[in-house]
Amino acid sequence: MEEESGIDRNKRLRYGEIDENELEPDIEMMANLQQAFDRTDGPTPKLNKGDYVVLKYLYWKTADVPANIADATGYNRTYVHQRLTRLEEWGIVKNRGHGVYELNRDTVDIVRAYF
Repeated sequence: MEEESGIDRNKRLRYGEIDENELEPDIEMMANLQQAFDRTDGPTPKLNKGDYVVLKYLYWKTADVPANIADATGYNRTYVHQRLTRLEEWGIVKNRGHGVYELNRDTVDIVRAYF
């Protein structure tokens, strides 16, 4: 089977054709990503499953608002906003204005290796 491109995934995300199971991280990937963040400068994040799902969504989508992330992932908006705030404190994501969050440039390189 042919591997799906990021552009195709983004189209499926945009039109709601990706179910939340595709955003679920596996245990090994979560451990590897945590180790990668542990080796970075700054505060060491303690990521939970929701953080990985949000990171994976932002990696695929590039940037979005908490309401859309919540709708796509199945988490409630308040929880997604809290996780984005925490991820921003850790320097993993940034709010680029008007509530739109995206991965930091350094984070994209780390996340790319695992997603």
